[in-house]
Amino acid sequence: MANKVTIRAIAYRTPETTVRFERICPWCGATAMAEVPSVISFSCACACGAIALGAPACDFDEVVDAMLNHFRIAEAPADRYQLALPWLAGAGIEHQFAGVGERCPLGDVYWYWFRARLGYS
Repeated sequence: MANKVTIRAIAYRTPETTVRFERICPWCGATAMAEVPSVISFSCACACGAIALGAPACDFDEVVDAMLNHFRIAEAPADRYQLALPWLAGAGIEHQFAGVGERCPLGDVYWYWFRARLGYS
């Protein structure tokens, strides 16, 4: 009897928003102009350490994976791709939805801000 191959797909939701993404850091108010190194998704970095990552809704997993790598989070729960990211607080990461930005071939790009919580080690 041959082994069956199981393919798992990540269900995604498009965030419901009319808020346009601006490169203004929600924590310090500065304009984030630098790119985040070594990420596939759209990105910008603020001098305060916050980063914004963006991708079409169907590529939200790329945003989460880039954030995990950037903040060197080695272990994440199996449900890490849930849009609300409820587990991030326990990992010491603050986040917030930033809005919708440019359009790419896969659709609108949705942006999310992340930063290490102050005083968290």
